[in-house]
Formats: sequence, structure tokens, C-alpha cells
Amino acid sequence: MIDLKLLQKNFDDVSRKLMRKGVDAELIEKLRTLNEELKKAKVSFETLQALQNSMSKEFGQYKREGKDISELKNGIKIRNKKDFEPYKKLDFYKSEIRVRNALNRVTFATGGDGFDPFSLEEITFIYQPVIYIMFDNTFTKEQIIDRLNRIGKVGFGKKGSIGKGHFRAEIDTEFRGFDEVKSDYYLTLSPTILHKSKGLIEKAYYNTFNRFGKYHSTSTPFKKPLLMADSGAVVKLKSQKQYIGGAIENGINGQSLVQGYSIVVPFEFKGVSDG
Repeated sequence: MIDLKLLQKNFDDVSRKLMRKGVDAELIEKLRTLNEELKKAKVSFETLQALQNSMSKEFGQYKREGKDISELKNGIKIRNKKDFEPYKKLDFYKSEIRVRNALNRVTFATGGDGFDPFSLEEITFIYQPVIYIMFDNTFTKEQIIDRLNRIGKVGFGKKGSIGKGHFRAEIDTEFRGFDEVKSDYYLTLSPTILHKSKGLIEKAYYNTFNRFGKYHSTSTPFKKPLLMADSGAVVKLKSQKQYIGGAIENGINGQSLVQGYSIVVPFEFKGVSDG
């Protein structure tokens, strides 16, 4: 019997053990797909639950203070189905399991009885990925592209040593920035320490993200976890800004540093009132 909690927590290790026991790779790939769908459904449920709790608190506060709750009702009321355009889920990448045979780099032979399989997840982008970079006058666009392509030539990520992670970057000459988007709402592109911009943020909607500091003293290896807003957070800002967040000392005796800045992209709500 497979422990579902263990499968969700550490899928790669469990899948390797299943393959060693002869479980078909196609079946393991189906398990991975179902596991990812379960994670997404859980995130959606928790987001809606958090929104429900937030709205319940606001209704209670309005009633206690004797305020008119019609504004809150209008904010969540679906007036007509035609007000909302149908949406389509876009998968920006596909994930596949590849079976490889482990190689002992000392003996240059496979382990065990000549068959030591392990699973390797390969991610392929379906749509052209886009990178937004903010920089000052110290660099030029051409210098940044040159540095990115040097990384892409040798391979980016932990699988770069086995021939993965190669890419080539180009400047999008048609991109003109976001000045034409008139909105108070912004989308974050990376995990953010929101309270560093609390004077600027009017509202915030986000999922949480746990991170540990990367820099610390070798004599004090313990680092405290930091709760941040995950990528894709929606914030309403009091004034226009290109980035939000900050850095924080988060280790024992201030010996650990966590960066929590994020570029923010303005966007507009269509068909939904700002309730």
C-alpha cells in the first residue's frame, strides 16, 4: 500500500522505489499528473477558504460598527453570467518522467546487477517563456543579454551538468513596458516580503511561501524559516511602483539574509467591480 501523504511530500523518492520494484513508468507518470492536479486543487480550495474567512470578518466588522454592508455584497455578487468571460486553462510547460540507469563515476559501471534505474523529470516549455529584468544605468540591455546567453550555453539549473537547461535569450523589441496599463492592481513575479512595503500596499491577496536564508555563519548553521507571499500575489498599491518588498536579516544573531524583492506588473480587472 502506498502512503499518499508520503507520495505527495516526496514524489521523486517514492517513484524511484516503485520503479525498482518493477512498476511501469507510464503508470508513475499518471500518478505524477494526478499528484500535481491534487496540489493545484488544494491551493485553489485554500485560497477560496481564506477569501471566505476574510469576507466573513469584514461583514462582522461592518455590522458591529453599524455600517452599510451593501458595498460588500456588491463586491461578491455575480450579477449575470455574461459579465464574466469564459476562461481556458493554459499549461505553459509539460512534465515527463524519463527513466535513466545510474552510473558509478568511480568504476564507470552501472550499480547493482547492471540495472539501477532512477526517474528524471524533464520539463519542456509549451509557450515561449518571458523574463522581466529590472536594472539601473550600470548595465546595458546588450550586456545583460550577453550574460544570460553565457549561462544558457553551459546549461542552467542542477541538471545543467547532464546536458539540460540550455537556452538562448533575445530582446523583445516590440515590448514597450506597462505604462499604457492604468490600474492600481499589480501582480508580483517572485516571492515577496510584503510588510517591507506596508505603507504602499492597500490590499494584498496571496498564497504563502516558506524560505530560509541563504547566507549564514558556519559556526551558526541554524536558520529561521520566513513566511513570504508567493509569486503571483495580487496587491493594490496606493501609488505607482515598479517593485515592492525588501530584504531582512532572519538568522540567529542576524547572521542570515533573505531577499524578498519583486518586480510588479500592472493589470486590469474586466467584468468585475472593485468591491
